[in-house]
Amino acid sequence: MPRTFRVLITGHQVDLLQKIAEALAPLRELKLDISLLPHHETDPLGKPGPLPDLLVHCLSAQAELELGALIVRPPAQRPAALLVVGLPGNSDLHHIRLAMQAGARDFITQPLAAEELRQDVHKIQGELASESGSGDHALTAFLSPKGGGGASTVAMGIAHMLVARYHVPSLLMDLDCQFGSQYLNLDLKPEKGLREALDAVDAIDEVALKAYVAAHPSGLHVMGALPSQILLPGDVTERQLYQLLEILIRNYGQIVVDLPCVIDSTFSLIIEKMRRIVLVVQQDFQNIRNGQKLVRILREDLQVTPDRVALVVNRFEANNPISLQDIENALQLRIVGIVPSDFRSVNDAANLGIPLLEHAPKSPVTQALLQLTGWMMGIKPAEETPPTFSAKLRAWLAGKG
Repeated sequence: MPRTFRVLITGHQVDLLQKIAEALAPLRELKLDISLLPHHETDPLGKPGPLPDLLVHCLSAQAELELGALIVRPPAQRPAALLVVGLPGNSDLHHIRLAMQAGARDFITQPLAAEELRQDVHKIQGELASESGSGDHALTAFLSPKGGGGASTVAMGIAHMLVARYHVPSLLMDLDCQFGSQYLNLDLKPEKGLREALDAVDAIDEVALKAYVAAHPSGLHVMGALPSQILLPGDVTERQLYQLLEILIRNYGQIVVDLPCVIDSTFSLIIEKMRRIVLVVQQDFQNIRNGQKLVRILREDLQVTPDRVALVVNRFEANNPISLQDIENALQLRIVGIVPSDFRSVNDAANLGIPLLEHAPKSPVTQALLQLTGWMMGIKPAEETPPTFSAKLRAWLAGKG
């Protein structure tokens, strides 16, 4: 399981520090600490102690001294990353230059936008994970216990959103080596793919890797068997696949695997490496029956702990006699996402080779996938608040019109 990402928020204004902490509170896997500096203190890290992964420092009137204190610190005595919050209404280029010299990944101006702040922190977290090579990355496999369950659509949509919405370096890996569709879904025409990468795995480094992935305009990278190829089970060895995964882990913050439900040694290796396994099911008897068999294999044969497995219900229909509670009870898994049925939007996007977020951003399917992507990034759903009287009045007037 991933380690906690430590964030230290420092500055001289207690209200601002609390506001930043509240904005970051919805993020999981974050340990937030606040350090209110004394008026005379100009060192953002103040008293000695363990260095955080990310220092969020709010500048004061003594901004030059504060940034200077960070600049003169030896690299080993600096946090892994720095995010600087400027003075209200002040985008002084001199302060920005000093912040960059101190190692800042970003410089945020006030007033703060909570969502932008969360995305910045996630971006930094992804960059650090990509740089560390520690294996502390997010690898997520999506699979359906029955063919046509929609796992490929969900995997592709989320992988694209990780890049387009959260700016995390991400790879979509299509391991359906015979009938994979992800290149076609994104209108990509690769020259090299999975087979070529496996053959050259002993010589691939960070630079050479780029030749074996297809880059979507959004920044998402895709790897799979070329559309003209059919790889048989013996064509992919465990040793080659393991080596390739280790290389990918060092180069991407998020790896989304579109995994066919074929129980073999390759499947076992992929499952072993994954941080999360997401089962995509539908509301029918065959999906649930096959899902029960798959869950039993994961738990009993592959020793996968329940906290690593989650459930997504695809093409959900409220009037279906099989309820969400029935599915949870049958599979003994927690539902983390509900994707409504919207055949036209999904089909048109696939036929055009355009991601759902670009083709139909307001579609219920797109909105559901955005929420699921937020779950993957550790963002809790916002709690619904009762509408105000003025909001009710506007809605009533709109209805009358």
